[in-house]
Amino acid sequence: MGRKAIVTTLLVGIACGFAFAYTKLENPAFPLDPLFKQVSYYIKNGLVVLITAAVFLRRPSRRLVLAAVLATVPLSILADQLQVRSGS
Repeated sequence: MGRKAIVTTLLVGIACGFAFAYTKLENPAFPLDPLFKQVSYYIKNGLVVLITAAVFLRRPSRRLVLAAVLATVPLSILADQLQVRSGS
């Protein structure tokens, strides 16, 4: 499981790097800073969920951890939308 996770993470990172480079080279006026901030926000939320699961659950099921990590993205988007609507 560990090797697969490392290789998958590497491939996803390389794919994101190529996607960002392609986007920036295709349209140099496209602002990537807000996109990088949003992506890093989602990644940080996912890491918090992983660490919390590791601390509070002895042997968490892989499906539970995966579902919790994947749930952070829509919850983060919802929180952003609520924050924008409240004006802060």
